[in-house]
Amino acid sequence: MIGYGILFKDKHSYKDFGISIKSKEIGIPTVNYVKDSVPFMQGEYDFTALYGDVPYGERVITYVFDIMDYSKEKMNYLKIAIVNWLKGSEKDILRDDAIRGYYFLAQASDHSFKEDGLIGELTIKFTCYPFKIGNEKEGEVLWDDFCFLTDVLQETKFYIEGYKKIKLYSISSRNIIPTIICDSDMKLRKKGIEYIIEKGTHKDNRFYLEQENEIEIIGTGTIQFDFKREVL
Repeated sequence: MIGYGILFKDKHSYKDFGISIKSKEIGIPTVNYVKDSVPFMQGEYDFTALYGDVPYGERVITYVFDIMDYSKEKMNYLKIAIVNWLKGSEKDILRDDAIRGYYFLAQASDHSFKEDGLIGELTIKFTCYPFKIGNEKEGEVLWDDFCFLTDVLQETKFYIEGYKKIKLYSISSRNIIPTIICDSDMKLRKKGIEYIIEKGTHKDNRFYLEQENEIEIIGTGTIQFDFKREVL
């Protein structure tokens, strides 16, 4: 569609380079299965979800852009400028105008170019982190991006006076480790396990959020759970 494109490294494919997306393929990441067997065993042992989360391989996204200009020379100069814009050794934020509310972490890993007269076709392949990441933290509602089918309205910041039981929801496709911010020492209890959270900002790999989380909080002060959704 004319005007639609991708935003990558602070430049937009259509607004900055005038190129349109001819087609695209947003791949679905595959599960990294971990299996093993022993001699004479029927079948295999599946250790894929041994630690509670299913691991995924990287996602591949392919865009095909139309490139046109008044001369072959200008068309090829434009192609060079686009390839230089996309190149890089690390993943960066990739936004697709047609996928509102989310972004990818992507690296341009391959490209090819075909031309027919004054019309060129540039194919760019991105290798990406498996999950789409929400633009906003949970609890920060932007109604333009809110989806009543999947999104959840919830508070993620609480004032505690001695004791409070809360519920946090995560619509992510994986377990999420939140950043916890509190203005005094707190004790959290989740599924019978206690976590001591000191005043300040913390991220504890042992404390993760599943789809529905009942958490007991003991202490006095304000505590906040910062996290973004990650979906397939």
